Amino acid sequence: MPAHTNFDVDYARTWAEHDPDADTARQVLTWIEEGNSEELAAAFAGPLNFGTAGLRAAVGAGESRMNRAVVIRTTYGLITWLNQQVDAPVVVIGCDARHGSAQFQRDAAQVISAAGGKALVLPAQNPTPLTAFTVRSLGADAGIMVTASHNPPADNGYKVYLGGRIATGPGEGVQLISPADSGIAAAIAAAPYADEVALSSERIEDVDTREDYLDRAAQLVGDSTDITIALTAMHGVGAELGKELLSRCGFRVSLVPRAGRTRP
Repeated sequence: MPAHTNFDVDYARTWAEHDPDADTARQVLTWIEEGNSEELAAAFAGPLNFGTAGLRAAVGAGESRMNRAVVIRTTYGLITWLNQQVDAPVVVIGCDARHGSAQFQRDAAQVISAAGGKALVLPAQNPTPLTAFTVRSLGADAGIMVTASHNPPADNGYKVYLGGRIATGPGEGVQLISPADSGIAAAIAAAPYADEVALSSERIEDVDTREDYLDRAAQLVGDSTDITIALTAMHGVGAELGKELLSRCGFRVSLVPRAGRTRP
């Protein structure tokens, strides 16, 4: 396969110099020193496209992958757009267990806080519906979920939900729809370098809505619960919450252990 050459070495070097993550910055600079045009072309194939599904890409260095620099700039664009809609936006932030998710969640919260918003941070490693539910239950103006859903294990992603003072009725707490995505995308494109985005922890609050979520979900269950259910979340994070919900509703639950793990 011929080497890719459709990239700007100076741009890649500048990106690395402004990358707040020393590991991904070092990776880009190493590729430049080695003249690794194939890796550079893949890492700098253009910015990730932000749409109604948010962002999804492999975790790694460069503007075309999921990393701290991309998450920080994306959150800057999101909070810039939110600030144009309402004063002091309230944003729920959740994450799954994929590589980088917990760090991306912290970065997003600090960007929201520094820009005058309030970040409501859910416990790490919880399923996506919990974030959507929390946006509605707490009346938040938006939600961020760090996840790549069903994408391969090497990927991560960034979903956005709207609610509170911005989206009401059927659109409250559901995944982003047009034309909001284009406005947010434009704000992301205008974001400064990642290390120039302000970070703060002053307006960050930890929240835990899992009990409320379980109570609400349990209301949807009928009377026929004399069933044994084998439950697996595969490589996701819904097993414990799912088991608790089903058990609470009266089902017998057998939790399938993850591959490579023994039953406790």
